Amino acid sequence: MKITLLSVLLVMVCSLAACTEMKKETGPVEVHFKVIYLEREKTSFYAKPYEDAMEEFNRLNPKIKVIFDYEPPATGAVLKTWLDVLKQMESDEVLDIIPISPEDLRYIANKDLILDLTSYLPNNIDIPQKILDLATIDGKLLVLPYGAYVPAVLYDKDLFDQAQIPYPESEWTWEQFAEISKRLDTSYGSISYSPFSLDTLMISMGASTLSPDGENAVGYFDSPEAVRAVQWLNEYYRSDEGKKAPMGFMNYFGYFDGSETAMIIGSNNLSFSRFEGENKKKLGAAPLPYFVDGRRATQIGYSGYAISRNCKHPEAAWKFIEYLTLDSNQYSIKFAENYLPTSQSVAEAAGLNSDSNMKMYSEELNYAVKLTDGNPYFWSAWNPEMIAEFEKLIELSDDEIPSKLHELADKLEVEMSSLKLADEQQAESLQTAP
Repeated sequence: MKITLLSVLLVMVCSLAACTEMKKETGPVEVHFKVIYLEREKTSFYAKPYEDAMEEFNRLNPKIKVIFDYEPPATGAVLKTWLDVLKQMESDEVLDIIPISPEDLRYIANKDLILDLTSYLPNNIDIPQKILDLATIDGKLLVLPYGAYVPAVLYDKDLFDQAQIPYPESEWTWEQFAEISKRLDTSYGSISYSPFSLDTLMISMGASTLSPDGENAVGYFDSPEAVRAVQWLNEYYRSDEGKKAPMGFMNYFGYFDGSETAMIIGSNNLSFSRFEGENKKKLGAAPLPYFVDGRRATQIGYSGYAISRNCKHPEAAWKFIEYLTLDSNQYSIKFAENYLPTSQSVAEAAGLNSDSNMKMYSEELNYAVKLTDGNPYFWSAWNPEMIAEFEKLIELSDDEIPSKLHELADKLEVEMSSLKLADEQQAESLQTAP
């Protein structure tokens, strides 16, 4: 009798376990997707396509339920700093898929809070390896870079035609850039005299203004390559007295829109009122030049998705990322209106290869170079006083530039560290507040 009763109990336990397992298999698993908009914006023209994509994905995949987690109204908007991202990932909040910017990636990676996505990549992945390398740290692919922002020389075809100058070729040098600029009858030069132009010039020399981990400026912002870049900028403006130097970084976009300069260093995510509608075809785009003794290279920005290490269903999370970014469907094609897809098949499905500018941007993905992880405080560290100091470099002789760049590198490093420390202290005070 005891044996029979034990057998019955075992059957009941096994049946319950089987039922539970069946529920696990048949019930939809939840995947939480961190959205960078406020919930009230969910019906906006830029957010609604994501809502529609989520609903369609859930319909096609009944065993998965993607849930969008919007920013609460109190936060004001997007995740502001890497600490905001980190705080959410370390909290009890369910967080499966999250957008992470390239500049923040190193800080997040150091906490070991996101999964290595390498094993999830399909064998036929058609994102250029050099783009995947941008999101790889210590051999781990921590973010899938789905949208690229490609630096390029934007030019006004009308002004080139008026000067009877051929449009820039796919292979050209900074020396040619300077000569063409002299022949264009415009008020302003075509590259801003600012610290933000140095990386653009230095990359063909295999150098960057920051160390590989993005923490140090000394030894990089004052390197021989940086010195040469400033010397080239000085010569560029001194040898063309008819052109005024656009000292500000942002104002020269306005000069381009107003036909006061014929070329600028821009990217595929910029738009100008002058080149809208029928005039869109008058905007040309060419790859970044390189120095004669350098190489063709470009430092590409990207948008990417990561999967939290605490994600309970990483395969399901990856499937949704794949649907948004790698599958050629109506939604991935729609999203391609806002960025350059890194997936070559999605770019082709979106018809981007038929546009000469977009085709050039896609080809530039193969010349992506990662020299530094970047630093989220680099831009904000350049306060008005430091900007003014940099702008005075144009008054110096070549021999005076190295020591002044070293001073600026030291100040830049201190300022970036101070901004980071201030953010960390503020985050700590918020955590300990009653």
